[in-house]
Amino acid sequence: MDYEDEQARPVTPEEYVLRRLIVQYCDDTLDGHRWLWEKDRWNELVFSILAWSGKVSESDARRVTHEMEALDLIGIGTLAHAHETRVASKASITLERITELLEEAGCAPEEGRKIATAIAEAASYFHKNHQGKVQVLFRRLGEAMIDELQRDINFSGLSSVEAEHALVYWLQNVLNLPLSLKDDAVIEFAAEHSLAPERLIDAADSIGLNLAFLDDLIYSRKHRNRENEEARRHGSL
Repeated sequence: MDYEDEQARPVTPEEYVLRRLIVQYCDDTLDGHRWLWEKDRWNELVFSILAWSGKVSESDARRVTHEMEALDLIGIGTLAHAHETRVASKASITLERITELLEEAGCAPEEGRKIATAIAEAASYFHKNHQGKVQVLFRRLGEAMIDELQRDINFSGLSSVEAEHALVYWLQNVLNLPLSLKDDAVIEFAAEHSLAPERLIDAADSIGLNLAFLDDLIYSRKHRNRENEEARRHGSL
């Protein structure tokens, strides 16, 4: 069966801005972030399906998940296409390869096929309902939580903006949710690159960067620029 290779997509100017930000400030910002890349959240669901299938040990589930990622077998788009192929009663080379890896981990062929199908079904759900991105689901749920909390707590001493920022910051810190504060620092960074904040969010989603991590990268850049400016000012005295 022939498969059409996905053509390399050129990096957009917005994506380049974010990639450069990551390269320059990532080391200052890593602490406290469990999920830097949204693909890792998806991979964790794949691992969880394997681990709770009852057929693969947790250590083997983790190893096989890493192997499948390295072999480009578990991207959401790839698996969604594999699921469509299987539903159309055609052979899917992707699911066959996943099943083979699971058999090597100790699964019987039929059990391996069931697990491969479960992973593909999950990918199909995200592909159809959330633009193929787990962060779209998490962001929608996070925004609903913020709306509910802000409405029901009804902070008397905080403005609506202050309350929203506090709640977003809380959910970023305790759940690492892919939400952005969209505060002055983020707006200034976007404006510096002639972008609306929403374009930054779209670009982050496109490259799979966690928005909470993006916020911290922007703050790290602002802090370092301030330090450099102070150093130059003191050096000129």
